[in-house]
Amino acid sequence: MRYIEGILAEGEQVVAEIRYHWWFWVRAFVVFVIRAAIIGIIVYLVLDFIAGMESTSKDLYRQVVYGLGALAGLWALLKLAVRVIEFLTTERAVTARRLVYKQGLIARRTAELGLHRIEEINLEQSVLGRILGYGTLSIAGTGGDDRLVLAEVADPVAVRRAIDAQPAASAPNGN
Repeated sequence: MRYIEGILAEGEQVVAEIRYHWWFWVRAFVVFVIRAAIIGIIVYLVLDFIAGMESTSKDLYRQVVYGLGALAGLWALLKLAVRVIEFLTTERAVTARRLVYKQGLIARRTAELGLHRIEEINLEQSVLGRILGYGTLSIAGTGGDDRLVLAEVADPVAVRRAIDAQPAASAPNGN
């Protein structure tokens, strides 16, 4: 929360940090394991096929399969790394005056929405999300078509309550 703490106005404080749900990690890891398993199975089946061939180029084919398998494995690892970087470089919080979102390592994307400008907060939860307690919040402000979408939020109902509980959420001047 270094970015958010650095932009707080005098007297402003963070009232709720919007955290990723633990499902964020489980899903990323499960998808990685499934990708790795599929790659492993495909490499095994192709190598088994090559072993049954009567060709003088078996070694070349094996090297190509190992190389393609390694590339596919790197791709799966890269997809996992993207999720890790997303987690480490994203900050989301509700302050007494605004909703703040920051994402990025080298390039930075930020969004701030004054609580008094929030027109609607939509919550989307799948059956699994309801059971495990995570969801996606879609927040729209007045005067624009842009929406701030916060995915895989832990306890999204509590975040919604935290926004609604702030005096700035109901009064245009924050009074």
